[in-house]
Amino acid sequence: MFRDITDGLSNTSLIGEALIGPAELTTTSNINQAAGSAFYYHVKTTATFGTWDAGAVDPLYPGVLPGDTVYPTAICNTPTTGDYANFGKQWYRGTITAQFITHTLTPNSIYKDCIRSVGLDRQHMAVRSHHTGGGHILLGDGAVRFGSNNVDLAVWKAIGTRSGGEVVGEF
Repeated sequence: MFRDITDGLSNTSLIGEALIGPAELTTTSNINQAAGSAFYYHVKTTATFGTWDAGAVDPLYPGVLPGDTVYPTAICNTPTTGDYANFGKQWYRGTITAQFITHTLTPNSIYKDCIRSVGLDRQHMAVRSHHTGGGHILLGDGAVRFGSNNVDLAVWKAIGTRSGGEVVGEF
């Protein structure tokens, strides 16, 4: 309900652009290709429970805040890891493998989208688009804004919460 969005409707993202996956598959498949291939950012990499929770964030990627689930860089960016290829194709299912984005990666991040395979309860899935420099999001007040690829991660995460009390800067 809108009354629960205490950060303000104009400071809260509801939905964002995403790249459509290449297949109708509901299970994982190893279609993950090398960086630069046509579907590299269209599929969602799966990471096992142990590798996800033991993951370490890349020191070159700024913005990890205390208490955040870190991005498991090694497993999520491995081209031989299993992938979900049905992203954006089965909205009716209501699963993270088919429709969700998060604000834990900046728009069009160089890091692949990744889902914890056990429980399918944790994910890092960026707003992704074919637009140069960023992607669009819909805010709670109905405005559509363009989020820059270069947005500060702390600002981007603040836009992704509804009642965190963070100060939202330019994005």
